[in-house]
Amino acid sequence: MATNTDSTSTTSFVDLTKLTVQDFKDLAAMSQKDREAAIKKAAITEYTKEEVCKIAPMTFVEEMTAMCLFLFGVPGAVFSLPVVVVLGGYLTQNFRLAFTVAGVVGVTLALWPAPFVEKSLSSWAAVQVLRYFSFKGIFEEPLSSEKPYILVAPPHGVFPFGNIATMIAFPSIMGFSFRALAASAALRMPVFRQLLGTIGATDASRSNAERMLNKNRTLGISTGGVAEIFETSMDGDEVIVLKSRQGLVKLAFRTGAALVPCYLLGNTHLLSMWCGGDETSFGRKALQWVSRKMGVALILFWGRFFLPIPYRVPIVGIMGKPIPVPKKENPTPEEIEFFHNKLIEDMIQLFDRHKAKYGWENKKLIVR
Repeated sequence: MATNTDSTSTTSFVDLTKLTVQDFKDLAAMSQKDREAAIKKAAITEYTKEEVCKIAPMTFVEEMTAMCLFLFGVPGAVFSLPVVVVLGGYLTQNFRLAFTVAGVVGVTLALWPAPFVEKSLSSWAAVQVLRYFSFKGIFEEPLSSEKPYILVAPPHGVFPFGNIATMIAFPSIMGFSFRALAASAALRMPVFRQLLGTIGATDASRSNAERMLNKNRTLGISTGGVAEIFETSMDGDEVIVLKSRQGLVKLAFRTGAALVPCYLLGNTHLLSMWCGGDETSFGRKALQWVSRKMGVALILFWGRFFLPIPYRVPIVGIMGKPIPVPKKENPTPEEIEFFHNKLIEDMIQLFDRHKAKYGWENKKLIVR
């Protein structure tokens, strides 16, 4: 990669798709000092729209591997696996046996532990996910493994593919991994539980989040959740749900973790969806209400070939400068509001600084 030594710019751009599987393994095995030197060499500070939006080339086997992970893993398993069970019953002419086997396997997987396996982030399959999304990283300031951070990373989109790609790429850029907070419902589902747990997803409960941060672990969160899924659109401006999310600021106060505004350009354009109609329709309002109660978005979504396979749209993960938050057990409402407003302000400014390089010059970030 070309290297720019312009000291006036602090923003670094890294095209992760140019790294080989061996590069990822080597970076994971390096000392912190050597890794920082390697990333500094790979990063550039002057880059074009073409470099940001370029689709990474993939072989047939590489692309099919990624597509199968999406179709039979996350998020496609909720659609594809029932079809496989029915097909198995039809071929064997024994539907009772097919559903019994599926039930036993499903319950087993739902109860089976799914520990975080950090080496999975540099596996061949994980690297294909990055290539599929042509994933690039833009970071304005490096983070330290000695401090806890809360990476606030919208938008959720139909499915947080950008967050998964960031989890895979993060150790190669920053030198340490982070854990992503995920809804309990998602982590209880068979297959979802195994795949997400292996790469570092963890339950989004308050007690678990505090425990992680108090161990100086960095956490990532897509704050909008189910509510933000219903705001997803490929047309018009970007919309995120953050104004009502003061809980993460309180979490930062309790643990002394810095808040890091992040944004995932392209994450709202990976899948098409139908959610009951426009914002004023009864169908949409009903689906939103039921989805909030269940903790899972009840929508129809599709991508390539009308299957739950995301489109090959580039994802660019942008990480802004940390907002230090003092450790304080009982912050005042004014203190909470100050840091909450600061986070929203910095998020909007982060989006505006980088949107043009993604070809979104005319888009605005609307915070609800």
